[in-house]
Amino acid sequence: MRELKVSEMKEVQGGGAAGGIAMTLAGGWAGAVAGFAIGGPIGGLIGYGLSTLVGVGYTLATS
Repeated sequence: MRELKVSEMKEVQGGGAAGGIAMTLAGGWAGAVAGFAIGGPIGGLIGYGLSTLVGVGYTLATS
């Protein structure tokens, strides 16, 4: 393994929109599972909603 040059770092920096969407959906699913374990179906919906909003906010803040 070698260190990246500055020009190479620009090519691999971030995963783009597809990576942000995938991580937001994964976080939403994890929030839904945790919410369901705590509060049943309503907790699952709330967990999914909150986790998805956090993911969207993070994606927008870092782009």
